[in-house]
Amino acid sequence: MDFNNSKSPFCGVFCDTLSFTLSYSSLSKLNNDHLDLTYGNRFLMHLKSWFTLLDIGVNVEESRGFGGRYYRNSCNIVYTSDSDGFKQLGNVYFDGNGDTVNFLFTGELCDFLNLHGLFKRVYDHLLDYDTKITRCDIAMDFINGEFDLADIRSWFEDGSFNTGGRPPKLGVVIGDAFDFDDGVSRTVYVGSRQSTKYFRAYEKGHQLGDLESKWVRYEIEYKANNGAELPLDLILNCASYFRDSYPAFESIPKENFFNAEPKKIRTTIKNKLKLTIQQCSDNVRVSYGRVLNMLVSLGHTPDQILQDLSRSGLPSRLVVPDMEPNLYYQDDESFGESFSGDLPI
Repeated sequence: MDFNNSKSPFCGVFCDTLSFTLSYSSLSKLNNDHLDLTYGNRFLMHLKSWFTLLDIGVNVEESRGFGGRYYRNSCNIVYTSDSDGFKQLGNVYFDGNGDTVNFLFTGELCDFLNLHGLFKRVYDHLLDYDTKITRCDIAMDFINGEFDLADIRSWFEDGSFNTGGRPPKLGVVIGDAFDFDDGVSRTVYVGSRQSTKYFRAYEKGHQLGDLESKWVRYEIEYKANNGAELPLDLILNCASYFRDSYPAFESIPKENFFNAEPKKIRTTIKNKLKLTIQQCSDNVRVSYGRVLNMLVSLGHTPDQILQDLSRSGLPSRLVVPDMEPNLYYQDDESFGESFSGDLPI
């Protein structure tokens, strides 16, 4: 394989999940007005205006009246599509826990930020606050299986996951052997979930319902455990942190480590949508295929069946900010355009 080809299938490294806290004291520094300590309203107002300006349906809802993560209250970050679809993209937790506000950006919200190249603006915005990264997952996809789970085993056995100190453990979730001939999807992990750095690799295509897919995802979960402080720079320079995390990744050509560009993110989302639509279709065939066949045999026309059984809206897993499912049919040049407007930071 020509890894130097400009059309390399590597999608680059990207931020896949992000969680961070802000202190109320740092929020107060930005204005002299009274700050409601039960609601991090100044930052929420910034966040609302952020997404409202994009005009794609992403917004922060009002408080829910209950919390989580040791906070007493929370609200949702949500997206509503033009096709009557709705999806929760994250949470904001507040009121308690040392007078902080905690944000959780899910993979779907990170997809949107990556797609429009907005993580630099997130970084610039968070510099204004006393920000602590509590979790950051960075990932790399191999759409055609250029590297897979067997490579993880090989690197582990030759010590390429050792970074000093006690060697990490290797584990397999679902199944008990590296035998991929039985159609069972597996997740391989290195290390412990309680540590600061935790690596996993899994068959992404299998997760989306295609057991023939070669799509593999490598992912590193960084968490602020055991007193560790995660640098804010992590969300900007994912590729460097990923490559330097373990000696194993020296086996992957260096020129293929870069922060994922919007076009590469579009390709990843397009593949995800394609497999998800296929899985939805397979589920309908298995669950209701005979019912549809019976209706046809009773003389119902396809138009009648569609009118009687369909409903408005989209399944939540097909709701993607700034995209509609039909876009996976389009080529990469027309598959979404990167946002270029100004954001308040």
